[in-house]
Amino acid sequence: MQLYLAALAGYTDPCFRKIVEDFHPAGMTTEMVSMRALYYGDKKTLQMLTPPDNPYTSLQIFGDDPDIIGACLEKYLNDLPNFSAFELNMGCPAPKIVKSGAGSALLKDLDRAGRIMEVLKEKANRPVGIKTRKGFDEDTLGLDAAKFAEKIGLDYVIIHGRTRAMYYDGLADWDFIHQVAREVSLPVFGNGDITSPQMAEDQLKEEDLAGIYIGRGAIGNPWIFAGKEPSLEDRFKVMKRHLNLALDYYGPYRGIREMRKHFIGYVKGLPGSKKLKQDLVQCKDREEVEKCLENYLQTRPNLDFF
Repeated sequence: MQLYLAALAGYTDPCFRKIVEDFHPAGMTTEMVSMRALYYGDKKTLQMLTPPDNPYTSLQIFGDDPDIIGACLEKYLNDLPNFSAFELNMGCPAPKIVKSGAGSALLKDLDRAGRIMEVLKEKANRPVGIKTRKGFDEDTLGLDAAKFAEKIGLDYVIIHGRTRAMYYDGLADWDFIHQVAREVSLPVFGNGDITSPQMAEDQLKEEDLAGIYIGRGAIGNPWIFAGKEPSLEDRFKVMKRHLNLALDYYGPYRGIREMRKHFIGYVKGLPGSKKLKQDLVQCKDREEVEKCLENYLQTRPNLDFF
């Protein structure tokens, strides 16, 4: 099944992608990278360009200035090894991003979005796609964006089935996603509300989609790409591996803090998870995390499972 890891700001860093890679997704996407920050040489942004170890990870970028994006392609992006594609974010709903004219704000200025697509098509040395939404308000500008991408000659489109106004409320409109897939000739990928392999399989039955991107449904659940339900021991084993990767990548201070949101995802739904979450997010180092998990394993027979 063609299941891909979607870009998630604050989550799909090299550490989490390394974890997901073990479960054999069809592809993965980085966190979105600011082209304006990259243009000015921001150190944290440069770190986000760490090349993947696999050949099927795409680099998601965002920005509002075609010239800056073109300059970043020539100075940085085209020289990066292993990234399979560059992906323009046209769907981020965050107020800060929208106010800057990037993300889903590009849906309201398709002329400028088209100029950015043209720069990417002209200057990028690998495939280029867009990630967008159904629309901005109560509209279907996402279809117009997909047709722009088709006209300019981009390589694929990913559609999230909500408008920017919805953020992540309500339900993703998969009927609209399938409509886009039928109306453009580019490969179209769907995204939104997929939390199990069966849900993905149901959407792929129509055979009009090239695949499905899973975002929030993969947080704390990389097993979704392998169609497995993990045992408690497997869950904790992956958590520890993820923690070790984060500590090595970010260092002890930042690494443990980056992991706190992931801890919450990994233990979601477990009996007694409320206290376990509280304990984990207060841990200050690897040893405290391991002790916390060991205590949970030792006391779980006494937990109220109902």
